[in-house]
Amino acid sequence: MTNIKTLRYALVCSGFFIGQFAIAAEISVKVKALRNNNGSIICGLFTSQKGFPSESKGNAVAVQKVVSKKPEVECRFSDLKMGTYAVSVLHDENNNDKMDTNFFGIPKEGYGASLNHYHATSAPTFIENKFNLTETEKKEIVIELQN
Repeated sequence: MTNIKTLRYALVCSGFFIGQFAIAAEISVKVKALRNNNGSIICGLFTSQKGFPSESKGNAVAVQKVVSKKPEVECRFSDLKMGTYAVSVLHDENNNDKMDTNFFGIPKEGYGASLNHYHATSAPTFIENKFNLTETEKKEIVIELQN
């Protein structure tokens, strides 16, 4: 009987320690098809449509800005909770922290979204680019910029 109690205690303790050192979810975003090395790449991680894809400031749960470097760059988001996410990417060639457009509203800088789902006449949507992330998943996403 003592051995069963000892085993039960050991299992409970090991579960506690394993839980303390569990690896959180992570998303690695590889951004390809950069037109040039100018400026920066801004990656926004969203959990809802609000602000997606171009208004990450105040709307995205995390934002990373990395120096542009052809042929590809990487943004990494770590210590994430399980949930639904979408990623937007902007090649901010002039480092003004916004998407530059022409007179008709057509982007002058490269952009992308997590599932590479785009429209010819409108911005990508959260719904069409969302994905689920499990507790300890390490997800790799490849985004081909639209230039």
